[in-house]
Amino acid sequence: EEGAALIYKVLVQGLKDYARKNRFDEVVLGLSGGIDSALTLAIAVDALGCDKVHAVMMPFKYTSDISIEDAARQAENFGVHYRVVPIEGLYDSFMDSLKQEFEGTDIDLA
Repeated sequence: EEGAALIYKVLVQGLKDYARKNRFDEVVLGLSGGIDSALTLAIAVDALGCDKVHAVMMPFKYTSDISIEDAARQAENFGVHYRVVPIEGLYDSFMDSLKQEFEGTDIDLA
């Protein structure tokens, strides 16, 4: 094997070894609908099996509908456990608790 196939195989084996050595029976990963989390999902499924992978989509006000749809489709295609946990309320609570720390600054996307 060469190139991307070899790299993929090494990533799968590395995750499998890491999970075993640390006694992780299952994993949870954030699934955004994008290519990076889709690749992470594929590696996790190949390393541990679909029944051992839990994918969570955490939409926010900036999350597009297509990202939400893509994440759901990816989870379905891989046959993993899937949940949607909106985080806007958590964000609002977090920002409220830090409002003194950021007093006098503009809120931006970052």
